[in-house]
Amino acid sequence: MDAFYNKSEKTVAWVDDKYIYDVAGKYQAFIKEEKVFNKDEDYVGTLNIGLKVF
Repeated sequence: MDAFYNKSEKTVAWVDDKYIYDVAGKYQAFIKEEKVFNKDEDYVGTLNIGLKVF
C-alpha cells in the first residue's frame, strides 16, 4: 500500500492497486484509467501522480 499525503505531509489516505482507503482502513473509492470514483461509482476527479522536482 502507498500513502497519500496532504501539503503538511500528513497521511490522508492509502491506495492499494486501484482502491483508495481512508486512514482508518475503510474503503472509500476506486481508480479506473486515472479517474477516481467514490464507492457509489460517482466520478470525483482525476488522479495525477507526479514527482515534484525542486
